Amino acid sequence: MPTPNKIEQQPTCKQRWASHKASRCGDLRRLWRAYQEGEDSAYAKRISADLGEFHEYGLAFDYVAPGTFNDQREGYWRYQISWGGPRRNSVSIRLVPRCARTALNSGS
Repeated sequence: MPTPNKIEQQPTCKQRWASHKASRCGDLRRLWRAYQEGEDSAYAKRISADLGEFHEYGLAFDYVAPGTFNDQREGYWRYQISWGGPRRNSVSIRLVPRCARTALNSGS
């Protein structure tokens, strides 16, 4: 039986972010699988009806060179999925495969 006058605990910002990130990553996994299977597959048709196409989901895919931001030592590939709103920062995913770090940072 619920206790009267007990305030329900709201999720923290960290908990909300973790949930949001997991949801976006799940969307990207489904979109990538649909892309790999081809647009005529039943899976791709079902996913695109819900989420759209892989190439339409993100806003930008670009390389962020070392030193672009303060204290940023290495470059990375960024997949930007949201600009955010008045109370949100932009949302992006860093993509830096370990095997590519040396090549990207050496300029070769």
